[in-house]
Amino acid sequence: MSDELNLKVGINTTKVNRAMRLFPQELKFELADGMDHISRSFFKAFYKRRLSGPPGIRARPQGLFHWFKRRLEGQRIEISNRSMTTKRTGEILSGSTSSPLDMSFEIYTASKAAGIHERGGTISPGGMMPIPLPSQGQMFRQSGHLKENYKLDNMGKKLQPIRIRNHIYLCRVNRARHTIKPLYILLNKVVIKPRLGFYNTWNSLQGDRITILNKSVNKALDNLK
Repeated sequence: MSDELNLKVGINTTKVNRAMRLFPQELKFELADGMDHISRSFFKAFYKRRLSGPPGIRARPQGLFHWFKRRLEGQRIEISNRSMTTKRTGEILSGSTSSPLDMSFEIYTASKAAGIHERGGTISPGGMMPIPLPSQGQMFRQSGHLKENYKLDNMGKKLQPIRIRNHIYLCRVNRARHTIKPLYILLNKVVIKPRLGFYNTWNSLQGDRITILNKSVNKALDNLK
């Protein structure tokens, strides 16, 4: 069953029709507010459940999560600014659509990495590729950029390739302390199991979406009281 059909079954259509007839402008604003709430709630749950460590994917600043965007749409208007306030989003959408039914929202990403983490698959670029080990977290600044002293210099001076147990690792070598710290492993292919859980997270919030939209309709009808 599609998400659209699930929502239609769960939402009180009698109240929706009544609000459309009596308070169309108020309904537009409240539904826009509700859609904004749904998208923000999803992002929060998605990050917490799937991108903050096992069983999902560990996130780092400016990592995979930041490739996901939301798009709220109405007639002749589109909002893709994820940081815009809920009130402002509602004002723009409700003032730019001819009918509450013209409004919709979408959560999406153009990231190929996100797609393969969601579906699973094999990455095989035709050559050796460096795969970060868990210790690589120390290599990045809070902004997500690689620290200067970790940048590769022709795979030689700062990170050195060293064979360990039939695998080649890129290692940080400290000659003064006589230590070697592997940071990457070089592989010619990587098999990734489905582990992102984007759609599973979305489906798990179905009841919350219905509750939010029904509340939006009730708010529009509060004018009768």
